[in-house]
Amino acid sequence: MKVFKCNKCGNIVAMIEGNEQLLKCCGESLNEILVRNGDGEVKHKPVMQVEDNQVYIKVGEEQHPMDEEHYIKWILVVGTSYSKLLKFNPGELPECVIPYENGLQAFAYCNKHSLWKNEL
Repeated sequence: MKVFKCNKCGNIVAMIEGNEQLLKCCGESLNEILVRNGDGEVKHKPVMQVEDNQVYIKVGEEQHPMDEEHYIKWILVVGTSYSKLLKFNPGELPECVIPYENGLQAFAYCNKHSLWKNEL
């Protein structure tokens, strides 16, 4: 899966599969948002814990700020049989519980520090 963003209006598009060359917004091709690693990982990378056929997902080993200026906008979970998008607002905890599926990928998007990923 790849995630793209329009540099003009800020629209974000997730492509599960397909021809990324066809993605356009505001008359221009979209730019891929690369998954970040390294600095900031402790507060941004999704953490996934499996218990009783459920996956508990939270963003960061340390709690991520959820202020008006800096927060997790969404978590996208992608599996082989389903995908789920959860949006968050400042003040809400960026956490969710979903059914277990082998090979799940969890993406978290921070409004300041971009896209982070983890997988089972």
